[in-house]
Amino acid sequence: MIRVLLVDDERLARKRMRELLELHAGFPVVGEAADLAEAERLAAQLKPDVVFLDIGMPPADGFSLLPALALGTSVVFVTGSDADAIRALDAGALDYLLKPVGPDRLQ
Repeated sequence: MIRVLLVDDERLARKRMRELLELHAGFPVVGEAADLAEAERLAAQLKPDVVFLDIGMPPADGFSLLPALALGTSVVFVTGSDADAIRALDAGALDYLLKPVGPDRLQ
């Protein structure tokens, strides 16, 4: 079973992604974080297999969480712009999804 951590500062975006992952893709969401400090704590505690991570996470960006993730943790960036796609893939992202994400992108 693939364990997922959602990291997004927008509550509605987390809710929508949780519904998509659990209902359409069958991936259990084991935790949600609204900021990077909470994300770092939950990642250490829950040891997710995959982190769905928003890039725009003021005051920093989602990339700053990457060093805190355990080796082997996959990252899927979820964001509203394609501006950081190359940077995300260069950082080793499993995927890069543009909001709004539809069920077809999770197949």
